[in-house]
Amino acid sequence: MGKKIILIGPPAAGKTTIRKLFFEGENSSKLLEYALKPTYGEESLIFRALKEDIGIFDLAGQENERWLESEDKSIFQNAKSILVVVDITDELDKIVSFIDRLLEVKSEMSASANIFVLIHKIDLQTEYNLEHIKRQIKNQLKDKDIQKVFFTSIKENYFTHTFSQILEIMRFSLSDKITSQLIGSELLQTAIKTLYYIDNEVLVSREDLQLKLNLTNQEIELILDHLISKEFLKHSDVEEKDLLTLTSRGMDKIKSFSEKFHLDNLFQSDIIIKKSLTEYGTVPPFLGYFISDRDGKTMAIIELEDNLLTSIMKSTSQNEQRSQSFDIELIPMFISALEKFSHEINIKDLSDFSLSGINLKMHIFNFDRFTITLFLNPSTNIKPLEYFIKNHFIDLFNRYEEEFELFIKHGSTSIRESLKQEEEDWLEELNQRYRKDQFNVDFIDLNNAKELYGEMDRLQEKIEMHHSIEIKKVKTLKINFIKVLLRNDLKAVKRIAKQIQDLKLKYHIG
Repeated sequence: MGKKIILIGPPAAGKTTIRKLFFEGENSSKLLEYALKPTYGEESLIFRALKEDIGIFDLAGQENERWLESEDKSIFQNAKSILVVVDITDELDKIVSFIDRLLEVKSEMSASANIFVLIHKIDLQTEYNLEHIKRQIKNQLKDKDIQKVFFTSIKENYFTHTFSQILEIMRFSLSDKITSQLIGSELLQTAIKTLYYIDNEVLVSREDLQLKLNLTNQEIELILDHLISKEFLKHSDVEEKDLLTLTSRGMDKIKSFSEKFHLDNLFQSDIIIKKSLTEYGTVPPFLGYFISDRDGKTMAIIELEDNLLTSIMKSTSQNEQRSQSFDIELIPMFISALEKFSHEINIKDLSDFSLSGINLKMHIFNFDRFTITLFLNPSTNIKPLEYFIKNHFIDLFNRYEEEFELFIKHGSTSIRESLKQEEEDWLEELNQRYRKDQFNVDFIDLNNAKELYGEMDRLQEKIEMHHSIEIKKVKTLKINFIKVLLRNDLKAVKRIAKQIQDLKLKYHIG
């Protein structure tokens, strides 16, 4: 056997549901509707991906004493990854106690194994309670030998997100190297936050910084190593304690940011758009954009509705005074400074950068003399339309060359009303096109492909009671789909998408 993945947790936490859904192709609605019989002993299967066999072991929760205390704990030997699945409604002390016991066994039987904690059934909590519980759990587990904590559910609203997390674990388990993917697109904003907090504290320990930034052990090590290698940070020994402080270069950098932007407003507390606002029914895929020069001076703000961006951002602020003082035109200047800083720390692509404190996606298009900052719903995948959008702006700069030349030479920010109306109409057209094409096979890429698993799950539910051959076909497609995503095979993804599309048409499923 190539690699071994073990699922363990208290009884009825959801281990077997996760196994059946993501490794055996079962239907999520069916799994939610009918209670599964408890697992006895251990159930295992072989999952083949990337030309390697992965053994999936589902350990019965009713027999945890056997797995953690008896000779049968030898099952953990040579495990690559251990998935600890716990119910979010369990008491926090019990969750931590169970993980501590498992860590002892892991240390004894498979010290190199990676532990992932899945806090499952998050749909049972309100949004407010969930955020509170997340903070509590992360705080309790931050110093433990855990690779990462995930918050999961197989309910429809969370399905794609949970599927992405399972894929991340699978990719990690198939890799012999830890990648920077666990930090992902948040590297840049975390780097700036790190410099900001150290500048405020002057000297800070790694532990205090980790607590402030709410990062895992691996994440804090990666970000600190990166900033130290770029000579923004250095170690300082104070009374035999290893502390971190800014270098002269780091102080100059954070000073230049602070002189231009209100970093206190950005980093003192998060501003989060309520979940209901980020669904397409309320916040469309594309909201608007700024046209600015390469130094961040704004020429025009184009929005679907007047003051849409400002109203969304203000509506999420928990601080009325800060909300009233919010200046939206600072954003292009901030992006301009971020771009210059990103080159210094070797982050060259600011696409899909998410500004901390404002849960909107921003996609940056850089041209010779202008920058377009496009604001998107966080769920929007811009990749399939990227060239279409960029070509639109190239054409816009050519057609209105006179206005743009005046802006560069004299700073004129007056634009024709016809141009403004034309661009508002184009934004509406862009949103209609995206909604129409988001599930078009031609627009599928490896980023939005994960939504296809949910499509397959819904298709399976529709035909499950009548067509046994098609049921088996959909199950096989779901299992194969995980495998092609793991090897980033876009051609195979599109082939499966076409097969799904054919089945949906065959059974008149929308």
